[in-house]
Amino acid sequence: MTPTVEERISEKLKRIKVKNIMTRSVITMREDETLSSLADLLIRTKISGAPVLNGVGEMTGIVTITDLLNLMGKIKDGSFVHDNQSLRKDLSVKAVMTKNVSTIAEEATLLDAVNMMCTKKIHTLPVVKEGALIGVLGRRDVIMYFYAAVRESIEEINR
Repeated sequence: MTPTVEERISEKLKRIKVKNIMTRSVITMREDETLSSLADLLIRTKISGAPVLNGVGEMTGIVTITDLLNLMGKIKDGSFVHDNQSLRKDLSVKAVMTKNVSTIAEEATLLDAVNMMCTKKIHTLPVVKEGALIGVLGRRDVIMYFYAAVRESIEEINR
């Protein structure tokens, strides 16, 4: 029986390893950096998020444009003033970062990454090896390879 387009795409995604498509030169932030420096970095480098490192280089979180937008929403509606006294005193990356970070192993497949990103609604996925940050997989990386697999699968069927 001839495989469907979906089955072909799935098989192609299973053959692509995260380590082969991840960005190895990771842009990171330190916990003590300001939100202003974070916004500047995200705009200047055209990325949507960055892993956050502590003083000894361990990943302690991730901070994204979504985190900044959530903060902006709180300022706009006034809940910023009432809900978060510590944030008012500390406008650092650590104050707004996501602490429970979803990560993926370098040996995982693109299908694994797609499933994780869709299920958990995340856009920036740190890649780890033995607990150490070795790369990052962003939604642009995933989309580029996913749609290449789609295009290739459709072309195979149309031959």
